Amino acid sequence: MSIYFFLYNDENENYISNVNKSFCFSYGREGYRLMSEKVTSANIAFKEEFLAQMLKNSSLKLENKIYGTWAGQSQKGLHDFQDILIFEKVEFRLYASFAPLRRFFHLRILRF
Repeated sequence: MSIYFFLYNDENENYISNVNKSFCFSYGREGYRLMSEKVTSANIAFKEEFLAQMLKNSSLKLENKIYGTWAGQSQKGLHDFQDILIFEKVEFRLYASFAPLRRFFHLRILRF
């Protein structure tokens, strides 16, 4: 399954919070950044280390990470806007394991 995210790390945090004015996550929180303080369920960028820690407590295994163009770190030849993470289910507990994330945004899950 694939899930679309906005991801950031220490290397591109300044870019996504200050430099990239057209799509900027200006408001930092612990493990994530918001585009707007008033709309906390709108676009959210998750710090990769924060998401990795959440995965340790879940039933999902990260198989692949494909960076989108939004933060200027996409891979050559790929033109998706958002970052795409490919997961493998280790157990059937997907929605329970992502409960902390659901309060921030709605997951768009594609099965292929």
